[in-house]
Amino acid sequence: MIRPALLLIACLAAAAPARADCPGAPGWHPLDYLLPGDAWLDGYWLTVNLSSHSVRYDGGHEEYREDGSYRFTAGEQSWTAPAYRFYDNGARCIDYPEGPRVDFYILGQGRLVLITERGDRFTGLITD
Repeated sequence: MIRPALLLIACLAAAAPARADCPGAPGWHPLDYLLPGDAWLDGYWLTVNLSSHSVRYDGGHEEYREDGSYRFTAGEQSWTAPAYRFYDNGARCIDYPEGPRVDFYILGQGRLVLITERGDRFTGLITD
């Protein structure tokens, strides 16, 4: 016989969202969103140039913190994640508590460009 307290714990555990870490591979690729002249970046480039730095965009800025955490700020709002990950193919994953987000970095006409899964392109400037 299942005790009511155990049943309640089991129901609460099933209802709570599971924490999803960044996947082993990005899960999508931006081939359909590339433009002539776009150049690939790799994980080494991303690690060297973005870790412990910020990237500014027209609508906000993201911080790749020294402790491995991440923060994006736009106006008065900000979103934080305990971790981020760079992949060899130029993807990066932000390990948000509500689920991971994967985007790609490329160089477009010599500028750093972030491409989202919807195909949106954002030009960024690396700052300290």
